[in-house]
Amino acid sequence: MSVRVASAAAVLGSQLAVANLLGIEAFGDYAYVLSWVAVLAILSQIGQDSASLRFVASYTAQSQWSLLRGFLRSSTGCVLVAACASAVGMAVVALASRQALRPDLFMALLVGAGIVVVLALAHLKSFQVQGLKRVISARGPLDVLRPLLTGVGVAAVWAFYGEGKSLAPEAVAVNFSSTVIVLILTEALLRRAIPQGARGATAECERGEWLRVGMALLLLSGLSPILSRSDVVRLGIMVSTEQAGVYAVAALLSQGVFLGLSAVNMFAAPTIAALHAARRDDELRRFVRLAAWGSFVIAVPIVGVLVLAGPWILSLFGEGFADGYIPLVVLCGGQFVSAASGSVGFLLTMTGHQNQAARIMAMTAVANLLLNLALIPLLGMIGAAIATASTTATWNVAMLVYARRRLGINASIFSLGRTSP
Repeated sequence: MSVRVASAAAVLGSQLAVANLLGIEAFGDYAYVLSWVAVLAILSQIGQDSASLRFVASYTAQSQWSLLRGFLRSSTGCVLVAACASAVGMAVVALASRQALRPDLFMALLVGAGIVVVLALAHLKSFQVQGLKRVISARGPLDVLRPLLTGVGVAAVWAFYGEGKSLAPEAVAVNFSSTVIVLILTEALLRRAIPQGARGATAECERGEWLRVGMALLLLSGLSPILSRSDVVRLGIMVSTEQAGVYAVAALLSQGVFLGLSAVNMFAAPTIAALHAARRDDELRRFVRLAAWGSFVIAVPIVGVLVLAGPWILSLFGEGFADGYIPLVVLCGGQFVSAASGSVGFLLTMTGHQNQAARIMAMTAVANLLLNLALIPLLGMIGAAIATASTTATWNVAMLVYARRRLGINASIFSLGRTSP
């Protein structure tokens, strides 16, 4: 929880600084480019980040050192290839669209393409460390250090150039440098965390199984952040990058409702995997139920603050950002359902039901896309928020019902009846 609070403070402080220093137009370009980067970096994981939580935890618990070593190598190679392909694709699209883009936005997109590779690798290494149950080492560099370095770096660039110049490309370049530093640090922490038994083991490869599970997990764990980021991308394409920037801030603030659950999820996945592998079903039931109540209790006051003080909080980011208040309230509703639903996604993926969970996510993703296409032209930011909040609530409830029926486990605070597994 301390890591998540520190991360939230670091991200909020960094975004406050960047938004005020860049102004709403340049910040909109910055948020738009980084949303593209985030979406491509998540896709480039091909599910190997979430697979790390499952396989690293399971192999470590069962002392299967050869498989652990093989998985670490295989996942890194697969993600590197996918990330390089994604970065090249982003750069090619930017070059092909150069005539239709403002010069600053074009340069920011080119620089952002380089971040995709570095961020994808840093994200994977972070999850591998997390699978070894080193939560602070796993999330500290990426979630706390990176935004702090970015905020300080953008402030330094602004002090050098002064006002009157759009600094979107330079801000993206600062983000790139911060991500490189985090990747180097996280790789060092991973090497230190690897169990002694795995260091000298001969790597054993089951790449087909790892990729099969990973692709299913990508639809589950990767789709939610992709949906939240793709809203910003769609607004930037269909409306303007300024509205995309305002919406990005509203989406960032709404993530505060998810703070308790995100803290629980840091250790929920490897814990669920280990308890399930050891057949400790009663402990698993207690764990997921307690996790849901913990996240719910934390979410309630955060929702209250955002609803009551939302306009004032948004105005801190600069002139024009208060327009994101209604989208903020709508997004908070979807996040509140997630918090009350607990770690239901990890409950399914870490117990071998990732395919069914992936189907649920795929259906809600299609619904989200259709709703965005229908509502953004009519309602702008509010339409994007309605699409995301409604589909977020839908997939959480659908997974809760499935988990109760097939596993006999209720991962939420809700009463779901007495259906037996």
